[in-house]
Order: sequence, then structure tokens, then C-alpha cells
Amino acid sequence: MIKIVNFPFCNISSVLRCLDNLGVDFSVLNNSSEINSDDIVVLPGVGTFQEGMNFLRQNGYVPALTNHALSEGRIIGICLGMQLLLSRSEESPCVSGLSLIPGACSQLPACNDFLVPHIGWNSISHNPLCTDSFAFLGSESSSLYSSKDFYFVHSYVACAENQSSEMFYFDHPRGRMVAALCNSNTVGFQFHPEKSGPAGYELLLRFLR
Repeated sequence: MIKIVNFPFCNISSVLRCLDNLGVDFSVLNNSSEINSDDIVVLPGVGTFQEGMNFLRQNGYVPALTNHALSEGRIIGICLGMQLLLSRSEESPCVSGLSLIPGACSQLPACNDFLVPHIGWNSISHNPLCTDSFAFLGSESSSLYSSKDFYFVHSYVACAENQSSEMFYFDHPRGRMVAALCNSNTVGFQFHPEKSGPAGYELLLRFLR
């Protein structure tokens, strides 16, 4: 079963609508004790790193998600949800993340031809070093997404400690930046696949199968 963490400060309607359109079974999590070993847990999110982690801690999700990941359960983070999978963020320096994917978030660099917050559509490219992603994408299909655009809304960008956990990149004037992460069964999208039309739906479905 796919279960969506119900962040109170996040509108999860786009995620619910996407899953409904994909025809998959899902429910909304209101209690961390409802997570079962065969569930796919979706962490959506809009807000600050501190808000997200405070909610997870106060509602028992930190040990529940950690145990789920250690038991090879699947977790998918979207936008803020992806950032919470990391160890820390420059946005909230004194707050520890879930550390399910070792790494950190930093302020996205602004320049004349790249505004922050980064709002809009970007193409992505696959990192062939991210071999964990082949279990979901296949060794050949990953290149299919290089010609498609995905919708981003963010001011912070991730950097994994191990480059093999960086699944997709987007181009920035100062170099490529992380667009998605994958470490074993834990996956994160900085962009919003649920708001990215058919390409986003198709990509998300590969990780929900």
C-alpha cells in the first residue's frame, strides 16, 4: 500500500490527485504506527526544513521511517520531503534530518539568468553512477527522461556525500545541481513529479511498482 504522510502545513491534494489518476491504491497516514513493512511511504512537503523535521519528531515518524528504511521498506520524498531524507540543511543549521541519505542541502545560488526561488520547468539528466536507480528505471530507460521537462519550486539544493546516490541533475549556470536522489529503496525528487504532467506521472509510477 502507498501511504502519504499528512503534513499539516502542506497541501497534499496534488499528490493524491496524481495517485488517483495513476489508479494505484493509497491512503493518508495520520499516525506513524500505521506504517507496515510492505508499504511505500510518500513524504510530500512545502515549508522549511525545521517545520518538516519538527512535525516528524513530534509525531513519532523519525524512528518509524528509520526502521522502515532499515527493513528495506520504500520511502519517496518530494521537494521538502526529499530534503528531509538528508542529514542537515543550511536552511535550519541546528536541525538534524532523517539521514537516510547522507548529505546536506545548501542555498541555491542566484545569478542574473537563474532566479531563486527556482520556479519553473527544467530538463534533467541521469547519473550513470547511481546504480541503485536501475532497479526502478532499468539500465536503458534512464536516458528517456533527458529530453523531458519537470516542474521545480525550491530555494535549496541537495548534495549527497556519495555521488552514486545522486540520481538526476538539472543544469545551473554554476554547474549541474541535484534534481533527484536514490539510495537503495529510499528515493527523493527535488522537482514535483505529480505536477509535471505525463512525464512526471510515468517517472513516479516506476518507483511505485
